[in-house]
Amino acid sequence: MFDSLLNFVVHKTQIILYWGRCGKVHKFRKTGLLKRSQKPGPKRHISLQEELLLVLMKLCIVIITELLSDIFGISSVQFSPIINTWMKILAATLHPLIFWPSKLVICQHVPKALKDYQHLRCNIDCTEM
Repeated sequence: MFDSLLNFVVHKTQIILYWGRCGKVHKFRKTGLLKRSQKPGPKRHISLQEELLLVLMKLCIVIITELLSDIFGISSVQFSPIINTWMKILAATLHPLIFWPSKLVICQHVPKALKDYQHLRCNIDCTEM
């Protein structure tokens, strides 16, 4: 499943603009796509596969940033741009897979305990957090 997801989003990662502090953007390019006259930008510290795994681990099992940084051998300063960038890539790529029912359908299937909330559109349960 991981390889399928990576292959599905890899076309968006040919040239990645990492979001940094104060709106600063860092460009990372795969070495095969560069001409000699172009500056490659900062060196990538971990591979695309490791970056995706890092993001999925952060989302799924909510590991603290410092522990994930130690596991992947990067500093916590490098962690935030990777997470922010990959979240944007995943959101843009996987957006068509998200089904959002109409308000009528939602109102028909609202639990009895929540019937009093007429403007309720979504109920997010975060008991694991």
